[in-house]
Amino acid sequence: MSARAAALWAIPFAIVGLLLRVAAHLTDFTLLVDPFPAGILLELLAFGLSVGLPLAAYLLLTRRDRVAPATWVLDPAGRRIVAGLAPRPAGLTLIGVALWAPLVLDTERVAGESYRQFAGFDPLAVVSLIGAALLFTALAVSVATGRPWVALDRDGIVRQDLFRRDRVGWDELTADQPTWWTRLRTRALQVGRIKLPVSSLHIDPTLMAFTIRNYRRVPELREQIGTAESLALLHDAYRSSFVDTLAP
Repeated sequence: MSARAAALWAIPFAIVGLLLRVAAHLTDFTLLVDPFPAGILLELLAFGLSVGLPLAAYLLLTRRDRVAPATWVLDPAGRRIVAGLAPRPAGLTLIGVALWAPLVLDTERVAGESYRQFAGFDPLAVVSLIGAALLFTALAVSVATGRPWVALDRDGIVRQDLFRRDRVGWDELTADQPTWWTRLRTRALQVGRIKLPVSSLHIDPTLMAFTIRNYRRVPELREQIGTAESLALLHDAYRSSFVDTLAP
C-alpha cells in the first residue's frame, strides 16, 4: 500500500471515531445498567472502545510491513523525485482530534432517560467547537491533498505546505548548508531560506540529507533527476557509502 493510500485511510477512521465518541458521550451508562458499579465499568469500557478501536485499527493498517518504504517517489511526468506525506503523524493526529472534539460539548442528563442531551452553547463552548472544527478541517485537507510534500528537480527544492509553495535553487545553497547532524534531530531541516518538515514526510531523513547534499555538490547529477536510472543509482550510493558522503 502506498503512503498516500495509508494516509487517506485516516479520514474514514476519524469519522467513525467521531461518531463513536458522540454516541458514548451522549449515553448515560450509570442509568442504563444496574447496579451502580456495573454502569461505571460499562462507561469506562465504552470510552476505551470508542477511543481504542479507531486508533488500533489505523495503527494495524499502517504497519511498516504494509506500507511502501519511506523513500523518494519517482514523478517522471514532473521530472522530479518527491517525499510525500507520512501516514502516521498526520493520520493519528486527525483521528485524535476527532476523538477529542465531542468533549468540548457540554451535556446534561435527561430526567428518567438513559441518555444525555446537549446543554446549550456558552461562549467558551462555541469558541472551543469552532477551534476543533477548524483544526479537524485543516488536518483533513492536509491528509486529503497529501500535504506537506517536498520535491527535488533539476532547478532546486520545492516545499509544498498546506496553502503555500516555496522553492530554493541549488545555487542558493551554501557549501556548508545544511548542517545535517545538528538538524536531523529536529522537526525541520533548514535548507537555504526554507525549512523542510522532515517529521511529516515519508522518507528517511538521512536519505534526504544524502540526496540534497550530493546534488548540491555535483551539479552534473541534477540533469538526471526524475529518471528511474538516477533514482536507482541514488539508492545504491546511499546504501554503500552514505557515511563517507555525509562526513563534514
